[in-house]
Amino acid sequence: MASYLLLVQANPDDITTGLQALEQAQQLASQGETIAQVFFYGQGVLYANRFLSFPSGLPNLQAAWLKFSQQHNVPLVVCATVASQYGVEALPPPAGNLAEGFHAGGLTEFMATLVSTDTLLQYPGLKPTATAPSGDTISFIYNQPPLHASARHGLDMLLMAVSLDQPAAAVFVGEGICQLAAPKTDLDPLKKMTMLPDIFDFESFYTTADTLKQAGLKPEQLRLPVTILTAAELEQLVGHDSKHVVRF
Repeated sequence: MASYLLLVQANPDDITTGLQALEQAQQLASQGETIAQVFFYGQGVLYANRFLSFPSGLPNLQAAWLKFSQQHNVPLVVCATVASQYGVEALPPPAGNLAEGFHAGGLTEFMATLVSTDTLLQYPGLKPTATAPSGDTISFIYNQPPLHASARHGLDMLLMAVSLDQPAAAVFVGEGICQLAAPKTDLDPLKKMTMLPDIFDFESFYTTADTLKQAGLKPEQLRLPVTILTAAELEQLVGHDSKHVVRF
């Protein structure tokens, strides 16, 4: 049997994505597959707010996750650092507002679980590749502008992976390439990016010529050196050489 890790980043308001994640988890459990944990990150941390409610006529997905966790003994882990950014103090009442049944955790725990599982399912995110991966790299794909919350969350996850000596690759596509552009003002939510080469000697930054062209950027305008891949090379990295792919 395969082992799975579910990464839920969608806001509880996104009922479609929430139902998709829950239904897939239920299907896997009914088939006897192992679900190592469900990790709530980004806006997904709001699922752990004990004061969360759902409008009349819509399913209570928080209650549904709690019932699923109890039935199948699957831990529901919320990233405590990101949770605090969304008003969820990851402690039981009265010290915090963490819903009973959720557990406070962090990226260290997530990364340790990720490297030991077979398949990562991300909501919303990429579907698992059809071909079996041959490498142990975790590829992080960034396609949002620098001020988008997922840009910061993705950088923190990459930093954690690299700090744990986990082979990783950072791929910037679409508006994500602007995360590598040298900031024009003092406002720089991604200033920790320089820690990757300076402290961890991480240099596996990738993009494509088309991405640079569409953004009107040249390699010398980027804050860090980047390797330019062809479409075929990018497909090889993401579709075959990576054990897991995480998109932000």
